[in-house]
Amino acid sequence: MAMSPDNAPTDDSRDQILAQLRIEFLDDARECLEDIADELETNETANRDAEETLLAIRRQCHGLKGMGGSFGFPTITLVAHRLEDYLARAHVVNAKIVRDIDIYCQCLLDIICAGENPEPDAAAEIIRALPAFSLFEVEDKRLVRRLNLARPVICGFRGCP
Repeated sequence: MAMSPDNAPTDDSRDQILAQLRIEFLDDARECLEDIADELETNETANRDAEETLLAIRRQCHGLKGMGGSFGFPTITLVAHRLEDYLARAHVVNAKIVRDIDIYCQCLLDIICAGENPEPDAAAEIIRALPAFSLFEVEDKRLVRRLNLARPVICGFRGCP
């Protein structure tokens, strides 16, 4: 059914609709973060399979990633995309992974609570500060010291003549 000019939405009514949709997105985004926290808690208390937990969290991230840009929050899209990529490399849920997920979620929550997308410089700073996944995490300082001492020999250094 075609709209006649008499019953076409006004700019004010469109703005009200968009504002309402934006509020609903922020509420949904907050619920996604709560669901992620619940998944992590369930994983810890119920000894659930890590892959299942990570997949459930990735699904939540995927939803945030898709909706963020549509509602004027491209930084939410970027952070969610980064978290989704991070989780694609993870295969366990250990203390470091949980800490990193918490950092991502706190960044998302900060944007959601502000109710507006950060300025480009602030967004770039947020993205740069996000944790990166590394397959090589060494927490044993003695092992690091031995690797550093062995590095010149491994690279072919034979000492001074």
